[in-house]
Amino acid sequence: MEPFFSVLMVNFNGLEHLPACLESLERQSFQAFEVILVDNASSDASVLWVQEHFPRVRVVESEKNLGFAGGNNLGLSFCKAPYVFLLNNDTVLFEDCLEKLKEAVDEVPQVSVLQALMLDFNDSAKVDSWGDALYWWGTSYNGRGEAVRDLEVMPAVIPIASACGGASVWPVDLLVSLGAFDESYFLLFEDVDLSMRARHQGASIFLVKEAKLLHKGSASIGKHSSLNVFYSARNLIWTRFKNFPALTLLKSLPFLCLYQTMMFFRAIYKGRFWVWLKAQFAALWGLNTIWKKRKEILSASKISRLEFESWLRKGAIQEKWMAYKKSKLKV
Repeated sequence: MEPFFSVLMVNFNGLEHLPACLESLERQSFQAFEVILVDNASSDASVLWVQEHFPRVRVVESEKNLGFAGGNNLGLSFCKAPYVFLLNNDTVLFEDCLEKLKEAVDEVPQVSVLQALMLDFNDSAKVDSWGDALYWWGTSYNGRGEAVRDLEVMPAVIPIASACGGASVWPVDLLVSLGAFDESYFLLFEDVDLSMRARHQGASIFLVKEAKLLHKGSASIGKHSSLNVFYSARNLIWTRFKNFPALTLLKSLPFLCLYQTMMFFRAIYKGRFWVWLKAQFAALWGLNTIWKKRKEILSASKISRLEFESWLRKGAIQEKWMAYKKSKLKV
């Protein structure tokens, strides 16, 4: 049977997560897929364990840690199916997840990206990610912590701004035409950047709400680690300067400055000031290269500025405040 999906996972010392993830793939009702696991020079026994227990999985070993971006790009060259399902190793799929994604592929426009609904591993009634978006003022949004029941009144396939790299389906031809992930990102926001570049090429992006999986969330790098702080701070700046049309970028700068001021004080409070400051200098240092890439992206863009702006999320302060109040009520 020819594979319809190439399930592509990047692994770095993720042995504790792999059994549940790979077992959930074995139980899928739709079986026309292959699995490629790129190991980023793990020091645990990930490679040997997978080779012994899941011979179906093709293991690609990298001599060094290429990050999420580079690892996926390496694995892409081994994919044989017309669609690649990018999947985090700290996930557990519902048995009909791939089946629902296959049904959606047949329904949406040809050049489309699909996002599976990621649920909180510890509370499946809550969303972990239903797709990414950027606020005008700077930060990102993915619906984390929202109630899954809120999606019940929505259609089965929902337009979204950006797809999470941890559970999204991409046509191989689209990935190739985009040059896949920007490896200079290493990790974090590389999927938002990829989605924005896909939008500039006229691609559509959808959430398939019935294609579900559980996600542990930041299991590999930690939510508040130095790695997370550095790459999220640097790459957010790059993503905006790389993909925003000129007037959009100008209009968003006051919001970005406000966000940067808030992050400055937050970094001090969290004891991550020097990491955050290093990220700012790294962002500025790489801005010349990012600006060259920006020219290529925007010169070939197939969408208008207004269409691009329609995918930027508003109401950040109100939503953050409501989320804060919800968290206090549960304490």
